[in-house]
Amino acid sequence: MPEGGLVLKLRYQKTLVDGRLRENMSVEVAGGRVLRVVEEAGPAEEGLLLPGLIDLHIHGMLGVDTMQGYQAVQAMAAALPRYGVTAFLPTTMNDEAGRIRQALSGIA
Repeated sequence: MPEGGLVLKLRYQKTLVDGRLRENMSVEVAGGRVLRVVEEAGPAEEGLLLPGLIDLHIHGMLGVDTMQGYQAVQAMAAALPRYGVTAFLPTTMNDEAGRIRQALSGIA
């Protein structure tokens, strides 16, 4: 456990561990990283605990797209966790080279 750091213990009815849904599991998290996953009986929240998804190809969502630059990508970054996506690769569309360079400057 991190010294002096806050550790969050997550317990749900079912947890995905090594590709299998398991019951009676606790997941301890600190600093955005999983510290340990242990078997532990006791009360648990309803639902499933799953790892975050990584979207490797996304042009846009909710009326914005990566070709609009920085603010659009930030809006996507703020919205995607609601859908279970914890990391993503903003992808441009085919367009003129200048527009693609401009979009990439907003992504980088």
